[in-house]
Amino acid sequence: MFDQLVRTIPDGVNLIALKQTDRKLQLKGLAQSSTRVASYMRNLDASEWLKDPSLDILETKGAGDGGSEFTLNAVQENPQLATDSAASPPGPSVATITS
Repeated sequence: MFDQLVRTIPDGVNLIALKQTDRKLQLKGLAQSSTRVASYMRNLDASEWLKDPSLDILETKGAGDGGSEFTLNAVQENPQLATDSAASPPGPSVATITS
């Protein structure tokens, strides 16, 4: 999954936090513009391992080059498993990474 995170991040986007609960991911980051966030979401949607990106928060910081803070959610998929995409593993699991 970390490989896919690296492959999907476009230039001008930096992740500052990642939280995973079961198969759900919450990604927080900084982007040069809202256009870069949209590009990141398209890349996530095209990934075999990460699906259904949804933007939770997009906050533009200041005028000019202030950039944008964002929070988005995605679902981890495993293309090697032939399970229903709505099924979750038994029991909760939580992982949090911050920079």
